[in-house]
Amino acid sequence: MWLDSSVATWGTLDYPEDSSRFDDLWPADLIMEAHDQTRGWFWSQLGMSTAATDEIPYKQVLMHGYANMPDGRGMSKSKGIFVDPHEVIDEYGVDPMRLFLLSVTAQGEDMNFSWDETQEMQRRLNILWNVARFPLPYMRADDFDPDETTLDDVADDLELVDEWVLSRLQSVEAEMTAAMDEFENDRAVNALTDFVVEDVSRFYVQVVRERMWDESDSPSKRAAYATLYAVLEEVAALFAPFTPFVAEEVYASLTGDAGHPTVHMCDWPEADDQWRDTGLEQDIEVIRAVEEAGSNARQQAERKLRWPVQRVVVAETSDETDAADVTETVGRRADLLADRLNAREIEVVDPGGDWGELAYSAEADMSLLGPEARVAEPTVDALESAVADALGESVALDGEMVEFVRHTPDGVAGAEFRALDSEGVVYVDTTLTEDIESEGYAREVIRRVQEMRKELELDMEEPIRLEYAVRDDRIADLVADHEALIADEVRAEEVGAVSDGHRKTWTVEDSEVEIAIAPLATAEASD
Repeated sequence: MWLDSSVATWGTLDYPEDSSRFDDLWPADLIMEAHDQTRGWFWSQLGMSTAATDEIPYKQVLMHGYANMPDGRGMSKSKGIFVDPHEVIDEYGVDPMRLFLLSVTAQGEDMNFSWDETQEMQRRLNILWNVARFPLPYMRADDFDPDETTLDDVADDLELVDEWVLSRLQSVEAEMTAAMDEFENDRAVNALTDFVVEDVSRFYVQVVRERMWDESDSPSKRAAYATLYAVLEEVAALFAPFTPFVAEEVYASLTGDAGHPTVHMCDWPEADDQWRDTGLEQDIEVIRAVEEAGSNARQQAERKLRWPVQRVVVAETSDETDAADVTETVGRRADLLADRLNAREIEVVDPGGDWGELAYSAEADMSLLGPEARVAEPTVDALESAVADALGESVALDGEMVEFVRHTPDGVAGAEFRALDSEGVVYVDTTLTEDIESEGYAREVIRRVQEMRKELELDMEEPIRLEYAVRDDRIADLVADHEALIADEVRAEEVGAVSDGHRKTWTVEDSEVEIAIAPLATAEASD
């Protein structure tokens, strides 16, 4: 048996009986097997070839591990201890199973099969599919032609986030290529899925969607179309070796007759330095870290993102050299951060400085100090001074004796962040004003109307007649101030009585709102 294995590299070429293909195809570029085949596969070939030809029969060797049961037991078909791949396919599909297997198996190491992680891969592929479907109705409605509107055509109209996502794509392609060259499929898969889920779905699409909702044929919208089309086309090609069926569906849905007959005819995408800007990638990394902290602060204050906030204050708390870079980045990208956090104003505290509206207390387990002493600033010197004033005598303290606690003003919530090896705090001022309440309640009405549009399965551009009534008179007046915004956002060409339409009563911030909508053609016919 092992004799057959030892001559496999040239036996499959019918060498030495037939030498016509030997020089072109031998030695083998790559052989691979599990770690139990060191002697039977790797060494037997090496030994026989050395003896017979004085040459090594392969250029590269890749050794993988075993696939074990979820609990770590070795699989055995004869003992009935195995995961039936057909069951996995029936539950989650072929591509999620492939993607899981390729994402966790490191070279030379065993792996435990996981139903949960296979399900997670199915979820990530669903996100890819949703991202790919998102722009299609808008592109078709505007007759977008990728051959006539390329990235080069819209280069001057690209916005910050367009340039960023294109740069991230180049970085991912470079990382994947390097990983594939080293046969590290797990690194390549994880880089690709993280890009789709975190960068494209959770950030880029969220930022760019309003540009695609623009009814006018603007350069900004065409730039967004060209950017997302280019990203998705190359992402489909990147997925093709790992998830061939999903990649084919995404590619066909996106390109139609404009692309190859199949995604598997595409070349492997290579990074293009023209679109790469590592400095911009670093900037957005900082903004996203600050945004996440700001979102956490909003959650603490129980303030929804659709409600504006007065201001967001970003303060550094570390002495790292990167602190200045973070502060400068936040200041430079303040408009983007304000948009992401729905903030009216972004304030930045210089590194080493302190936000003047904070107060601190010093807590110590010392009978001399009592349970708590108030100080103006978080330093031991300030605490010594406060205690001396209170007791009429001087005291000597050190940093290990006390813990300083930060107190934010009323209506302000804070959350910590870390970016570029620097640390800081994001403070969100959620104090309500009449103007903020007005927009907040209007946004709540908009969300309910959009849900009702979905329930009627209306096309995104289909106009409607809208009727709404707020039970609370004060809130009704606030909402009325933004009636034009509501009508524009929900495609309501008429606001008035709806006699025969879709009607529901909602509870919005403890106040009842009755909403009725009807497609405009239906509403006019019933008049």
